[in-house]
Amino acid sequence: MENLTQYEGKEHFENLVLDIPGKPPCMLDRDLAKIYGVSTKRLNEARERNPRKFTEGVDYFQLTKSEVAICDLKLDTGHLPYAYTKKGSFMFVTILNTDEAISHAVSVVEGFCMYDWLMEQIKDGKITIQQKAPEQKREDWMFNNLRRELLDRSPLWRKISRYKGLGLTHREIALLVHKEVSTVRKHVRRMENCGLLLPPKDLPKLQGYAKHFRLN
Repeated sequence: MENLTQYEGKEHFENLVLDIPGKPPCMLDRDLAKIYGVSTKRLNEARERNPRKFTEGVDYFQLTKSEVAICDLKLDTGHLPYAYTKKGSFMFVTILNTDEAISHAVSVVEGFCMYDWLMEQIKDGKITIQQKAPEQKREDWMFNNLRRELLDRSPLWRKISRYKGLGLTHREIALLVHKEVSTVRKHVRRMENCGLLLPPKDLPKLQGYAKHFRLN
């Protein structure tokens, strides 16, 4: 089971509340399971064994594929996740026999209440939220990941990249990495050719370099 440190303390629980269009504020089954010290499977099975305590659409609901996409969620399994409202989340304290469920149930409800309060403050204009930056283009995201992988696999390239970023000359870099100037110049050309020191001109070429490093 994953470490629960990031979930401890009621001050964090409001950050786990989701706002899905057309649905009441809710918390994902996997997040609630970690808080209560059980597996996601056991949490949902406990709900299934106690149908009288949970009303679908009121206390819980299963997310659709479009809702998963809206929330930008990563699916840990092939199944669509369930989400629980404030009442549904608290109801587990009556059926889960874990110390975490007993100690955190009230904090979970307080997290929902804090979320509701924050939404009211934002609605009234008493709190302003920073606008999200424009979404990163997929090609830029792929390049950054491939760049990071290549640099992680080549300590020399990582050093050259850092020193070039500081504006050092080839001669200065050579002194710092204990290489000949010609060697540094050769590596700089290779890094430029695969887009590590300049904006990538050919993403497939960079992917080829990454594949080569994975195989070697």
